[in-house]
Amino acid sequence: MKLKFKKIFYDRSYNAPVAVLRDKNYDFYFFRISHDFAVKILDAIENNNGGSIGTTNKANLSLTDYINGEYRGEIEYMDNGKIYCQERSCGEIIYRSVIDDSYIDASPKIFFKFLEDNNELYYNSGENNVYQYC
Repeated sequence: MKLKFKKIFYDRSYNAPVAVLRDKNYDFYFFRISHDFAVKILDAIENNNGGSIGTTNKANLSLTDYINGEYRGEIEYMDNGKIYCQERSCGEIIYRSVIDDSYIDASPKIFFKFLEDNNELYYNSGENNVYQYC
């Protein structure tokens, strides 16, 4: 299974960053991740985008930074447990598996509501009423 990274946002309930990934069917997966791992992901995005986040002190990422969705990128999750940027120049820079070291929250509707409240959702009137956002 290949999941595409979409966004990181901050879950106020658990005081933790949440990584949002989707599969080819536009089903979304939500992973609460450590702050350190969030920084690694943001580093990957920065490297992939030529250092565009360089002015940010990632050690002090704020709640607002996550909610405003400043950090986006295209990272592919591969089955061998490593994360790669789509661009080859990014290389193998994260050696920690999102699937193994995190977990899917049992209540994705909570996160959908969070995203909706922050104007991050667009409704797709598909057969399964799938929510997707960009």
